[in-house]
Amino acid sequence: MIVVDGQSIWLCYYPMRSGNKRFHGAWSLYGHVHGKLQKEDEHNLHVLTRDVGVDACNYKPVSFEELKEYMAPRVVWFEGWKERVKNRNFE
Repeated sequence: MIVVDGQSIWLCYYPMRSGNKRFHGAWSLYGHVHGKLQKEDEHNLHVLTRDVGVDACNYKPVSFEELKEYMAPRVVWFEGWKERVKNRNFE
């Protein structure tokens, strides 16, 4: 687990859909699957995950700014979900 600009980020070789601090808004960055979960992650706003393995990212590093942009709609969804749970409104 690292923290960058106040954002907790779980780094793991394997994809973790329920990693450390996931329910507190931590992002999960992984590799291992060679881009095979990329479309699933992109289409599911409820997961704060991203494959950052080199073969899933055109063999280039992903900047924190790029990650923030990618995660932005997911964070909005997550915050709404958290509020619904807090208020017990699951509609």
